[in-house]
Amino acid sequence: MALAQPLIDVLSCIGDLPQSSSSRAAVFQARDWLREAARAAGVLRTSLMVKGFWIYLPMTGLDNEGAVPHWVDIHSIDYPENCKDATEAFMLPELLQAADLAAETLHAQAVRWTVHDMLRLASYGGEPVTGVNSFLFQFENISERMRTFVPSADYLFKVAMGLVSLFWIMVWVWSIMAATELFRKVSLSGTMQPFALDTPWRTVTSFGCTLEGEHYVVTDSVVVQILSEEGRVWLQFGACDGDPILAVDFGQQGEVVATCERGIQATWLSGAKVQDQFWVSNISNLQDVSVDRSPLQDTVHLDAIAISGTRLIGLRYHRDSTWREVGILNVPPHKGLFTAVAVRMGRALLLTSMDEMYELDVPSGMWAGPMLLPNKNNADSYDWVSMCRLTHGRSWAIPVVVNHADVELFTATRERFAATARPGISL
Repeated sequence: MALAQPLIDVLSCIGDLPQSSSSRAAVFQARDWLREAARAAGVLRTSLMVKGFWIYLPMTGLDNEGAVPHWVDIHSIDYPENCKDATEAFMLPELLQAADLAAETLHAQAVRWTVHDMLRLASYGGEPVTGVNSFLFQFENISERMRTFVPSADYLFKVAMGLVSLFWIMVWVWSIMAATELFRKVSLSGTMQPFALDTPWRTVTSFGCTLEGEHYVVTDSVVVQILSEEGRVWLQFGACDGDPILAVDFGQQGEVVATCERGIQATWLSGAKVQDQFWVSNISNLQDVSVDRSPLQDTVHLDAIAISGTRLIGLRYHRDSTWREVGILNVPPHKGLFTAVAVRMGRALLLTSMDEMYELDVPSGMWAGPMLLPNKNNADSYDWVSMCRLTHGRSWAIPVVVNHADVELFTATRERFAATARPGISL
């Protein structure tokens, strides 16, 4: 069967000619089967030469109707000008039939195990054999199989044990880092007492207090309430001209300062009534503000500190009752965002969204913290809202929402801590 290799080359050449997709698939299938049979019979190499001929290839499906002739000359024996007079012409089905007949003949003479033989054997029944190794596995005894699988199982066991050991080492390192971070922080201790509101359903978004703690100012972003020390409503009024109220605090002259989307508005009170209300600054969108009602008397003092996004803004009060921005405060590395601020006599306390607190000495720019706030229990935590600075006992009053409903007041006495940074203030 010396014709096998030239016929394989002819089919490869025909497969690259223009024709329908089904015709090309049939050509390549016949070529691959013939090549496998020739390899099994050991007749792939030959010196036989084949002259050029015409082949009619279908353009749609495998139908010979409308077939287009193409010249095939794999050895370039005939020159292109001579091919017009060539009389050798074949239809594609004839060539494919000849290739199948040659493959069958070669398979009958094959001396090697082929994929074709394996598929024919598998067709007698049982599970399909996916390869030579799977076929040979059927004839191995149990001891040979054990020698085959033991190295693989041992390797997988070692890999699994290595991964488990690495995991436990990572857990051990993480626990040490977490413990070190926790011990580095100082817990803020204090007392928790009920703070009953006349309207328990009302939420508290911002909180301020007088120096002695006899009055508190709160807001739910809709109205402003002046509360007594027991939480009773002393006065209620609107602010920000109907826009959402972002934060409130008592000013240096006893007025109520409210931050709004459009700026800062001051409300002056007389007795239990609103005496006057006007805008004192166009600094907008301050999430929280705290007025230092006992400011230091120096040239770089700050009368208030406000939170605007990720920035801390220093404010100063002027004689015309207006507030002006004087600089941005530098902050130490911290987790989360600052959510509340309180300041008195140049010492500020800031609350983060991670329930941690930092302390700032404004004149020196020295920071301390973080300080941890207490949790209710292991399964639940407090929702810390805001805070203010009291005069007596160096105390800080921090309102907390319990179980998303009740409000309690956490009173803590701050201690002095070693500073973690000295960023200063950018003026």
